[in-house]
Amino acid sequence: MRFHALSTAITSGRFSRKFLQALLFSSQSNMADKCHLHESLQDVSWLLGTWSGQGDGIYPNIKSFSYKEEIKFSHVGQPNLQFQSSSWHLTNNTPMHFESGFWFFDRNHVKAAIAHNLGVCDIMEGEMTNNQITVTTTDITRKSDSKPPKVTKVQKIYKLLEDGDLEYIMLMETEQYPLQEHLRSRFKKQ
Repeated sequence: MRFHALSTAITSGRFSRKFLQALLFSSQSNMADKCHLHESLQDVSWLLGTWSGQGDGIYPNIKSFSYKEEIKFSHVGQPNLQFQSSSWHLTNNTPMHFESGFWFFDRNHVKAAIAHNLGVCDIMEGEMTNNQITVTTTDITRKSDSKPPKVTKVQKIYKLLEDGDLEYIMLMETEQYPLQEHLRSRFKKQ
């Protein structure tokens, strides 16, 4: 019941973006300053920090949209990165999508466990080459009352660009449509 009340409050638009960001990003905000970066994360230290930007969404069965998003990669000295993402509609500022999870790196091999505010959890695996990370779902779990069409595959690409910006591309496959681009955004480090 408490989850439903919180979910309803978030999606109702009654809370400001600033309040939701503070709530989402407040835990362990200064802990990374007190911990040494684990040696397995040295090659991905460029990801650490808070990134903000805008993006566009497309898909065959939905109206195209624009959004603003903030993502944060942090650490607490363990061999993983903590990940948080929050997005809002670009024009009316209503909350859209929230994710939280952990990323694991073993040389160039990447694994991620990510939970979404819509009741979906993704397990993803992939590779890191140079300054690009590409992961694809190996398992998607959803709450029992999820509505169709179900997402059957997701691929995420994070690429550090020459100008220091971060590009994000998300491809999605559903029961109705093959794997294709759904989201594209560009972030600046804060």
